[in-house]
Amino acid sequence: MKKVLLLAFCAAAMLTVQAQPTVTNSWTKSQTDILSVANVNNSNPVAVSAQGDMYATGLFTESFTFGGKEMEAITTSSYLLKYGVDGAEKWGVALTGAATIKAITTDDAGNIYIAGNFADALTFGSTDGKTQEKEGIKMDDAFIADQAAGFVAKYDANGVLKAVQSFVPKALPELEATGMYYPLAGDFRFDISTLAYGNGKLYVAATYTGLTENNNFSFKGGYYDYYGGGFYYGDLACGAIYSLNDQLEVNGIVANMGVTGGQSIDQSAVLVASFAIADEKLYSGFVATGGQTLTIGSQKQDFTFSQDEGLTEYGYLLSIIDLSTGTSSTTEKYATTHDMLPNSSNIKSMIVKDNVLLLGGTFNKQLPFDENKSAVSTNDIYVVGLNTSTLAVNWSATSAFNEGDEKKKNEIFSGMTVVGDYVYAIGYSSDISTSAVSAVDNSLTLWVDITNGTKHQTTQANPANLATGVAASGTKLAIAQTQIADQKLENIFSLNEVSNATGISSTEQGAGVSVYPNPVVDVLNFTTPCDVVIINLMGATVKQAENVSSLPVSDLISGQYIIKLTTEDGTSTVKVIKK
Repeated sequence: MKKVLLLAFCAAAMLTVQAQPTVTNSWTKSQTDILSVANVNNSNPVAVSAQGDMYATGLFTESFTFGGKEMEAITTSSYLLKYGVDGAEKWGVALTGAATIKAITTDDAGNIYIAGNFADALTFGSTDGKTQEKEGIKMDDAFIADQAAGFVAKYDANGVLKAVQSFVPKALPELEATGMYYPLAGDFRFDISTLAYGNGKLYVAATYTGLTENNNFSFKGGYYDYYGGGFYYGDLACGAIYSLNDQLEVNGIVANMGVTGGQSIDQSAVLVASFAIADEKLYSGFVATGGQTLTIGSQKQDFTFSQDEGLTEYGYLLSIIDLSTGTSSTTEKYATTHDMLPNSSNIKSMIVKDNVLLLGGTFNKQLPFDENKSAVSTNDIYVVGLNTSTLAVNWSATSAFNEGDEKKKNEIFSGMTVVGDYVYAIGYSSDISTSAVSAVDNSLTLWVDITNGTKHQTTQANPANLATGVAASGTKLAIAQTQIADQKLENIFSLNEVSNATGISSTEQGAGVSVYPNPVVDVLNFTTPCDVVIINLMGATVKQAENVSSLPVSDLISGQYIIKLTTEDGTSTVKVIKK
C-alpha cells in the first residue's frame, strides 16, 4: 500500500510539474518616456543569442542615453539595444528616421539581423560611427510618408553595422501602361514579416505589391482589372520566401505565391508569407484568397479559393521544402470560410521543435486546422502542432476567449516562442478601430504542451503591463512589455529563467550510446565514440565533433539542448540540460 501511495504521490507531483512552467526573473530593465503614447504600436521584437545576450527593439520619439551613448530620434525612429547576460547595457544603435523593426534573429556567431519598413531617408546607426543611409519610395519626385519600403540590416555582436539592403518597390510597368492606374501612397509596398538563420543562410519572408528588384532578382506583384472592364486597375499582393548572401543581397527565391497568370478580375491576394527552418528543410506557409499559383523551384501548383456571395475562403498552404534540392514533395491545404471584415485569419509565427511544426496566429469563425473548434465572437488566438513529415495535425489549442461585441472587438496575436516542451504565446484583445495600448481590454498568455496540446491560459483585464515581444534560447526567456501611467510610456525588458518545462532523466540513450552526466556542467561523456552535434532550442548548431567519447560544454550557456548522435548503427537525438 505504501508503494501504491508513493507512486500516486509521484504521479501527482509529475502532473504538477507539467501543469505549467515556472518563470523566475533574472533581471529587468526599462526605458521610460522615450515614445509618445500616440505612437505606441504594441510590438517590441526581441531575441536571445546563443551566448545569452538579449536584444530589444522598439520605437522612440525622444532622445535617450543607452550604454553611455546618446540615441537621437528624428520623427518616430527605431532602436536596437543589447543587454548582457547580467542585464548590463552593452550598446545601442538607432535607425534614425521613420522606421519600424518588425523581425529580429541571430546566428551562431552572435550576429544580429533586423528587418522592417521605412519611409523617407533612413540612417542606420553603427557603434563604429560608420552609418549608412537608405532612401524609401518616392512619388512625383517626393518621398511618401507611408512606411512602405522594406529593409534588412546585419550587426555584429559589438553593434557594428556589417550590411544593409533596402527593398524599394515601384509601380508595375504593366499597370502604368494602361493609362488607367492611379496609385496612392502605399499602394505598392514591400513588407517583411519573418527572419530566420539556418542552413548557413539568412532567410526572409515578405508580401509585396508593385515591382521590387535586388541583385537581378525580381519580386513582382499582381494586379486586377476590375470586372474586366479595362477602366479601373489596382495592385494585388503576392508573397515570397527567399535567401540572402553575406551582403544581404537576394541570392535565391525558395518559394513564391501570386495570383494565377499575374492578373485577375477580382481582388485575389496573398495575405501571409511565413516559414520555419530545421534540419535542412524549410517549412513554408502562405495564406491567400482567390486563384493563386504556388511556385517552388520549377514546381508549380494552382489553387482556387472560393469567393461567393460575400463569403471568402482563406486558404492556408503549407509545404515541406528540401533546401539541398529546392524541391517539395509535400504540400497541404487547410482553409476557413467567413464574411468577417477586417479578416484576421493568418499565420503570425512558425517554429519547428523536434518533430512538431508549430503555427500561431488568429482565426475567424472555424479553425482551419480543426473543424470542431470555432472562434468566440470576432476571432481567437490559436496554436497548432503539425507532424513535420506529413503536415498532418497533431493537436490544436485556441484561446476560446470572448473579447466582446463581434466585429467591434478582436484579439491580436503578439508572438510566440518555445521553451523546453512548451510553446509560450502572447496576445491581447482591444477595439478593432485602434491599436493604442491604452485601449487594450485584456492580455492573453498561453502555455501549450507541445507533446499533447494541453493548454494553460491566463487572462488579465485592464493589464498594467502588456507583453509585446517574446523570444527564448534554452531556458532563457526574454519578454518585452509596455506600461502606460499618467500618459507616460515605459518599455520594460526582462530576461527570465524557465524551469519545469520538461522532464529529463539523468541518462539518455541514443544510437546505442549513453550520454552522461545529465544535467551536465563541464564535460559531456558518451559510452561509445560517436559523431556529436549540439543544437539549441532555436534550432542553431552550437557545437559539433567527430568520433569523440567526450565533449567540453562549459562554454555553453545554461539551458536545454538537443544532442544528435551518430554511430555506425544510425542516428538519434537526446535532450540534455546544461547547468
